[in-house]
Amino acid sequence: KMLLRAVESWPHDPTSLCALAAFVRDERRDMDRAEQFFRKAVESAPHDADALCDLANFLCEERRDIDGADILLQAAVNSCPEDPDVLEAYAEFLQKQRRDKKA
Repeated sequence: KMLLRAVESWPHDPTSLCALAAFVRDERRDMDRAEQFFRKAVESAPHDADALCDLANFLCEERRDIDGADILLQAAVNSCPEDPDVLEAYAEFLQKQRRDKKA
């Protein structure tokens, strides 16, 4: 309930939206609703690296949409090219999913 209240109070806050999406994914196992919240977070803040990475992770793990995840992670890197967490997330993705030498 608190997460829902946070989203109602700040409907464009990507952190609250991603937290609600993770709750819906993990506790309710409602993947369609979780994806809606993750996407809303990215729409609300298209350059927020955390929101981009969260949606990318969801697409990769739950939807097996590797290409979509790759595009989002590239956008996260472009938004925060010096952020070690973002760079690490993309490198791990490349190692696991792409077996790419870029990693």
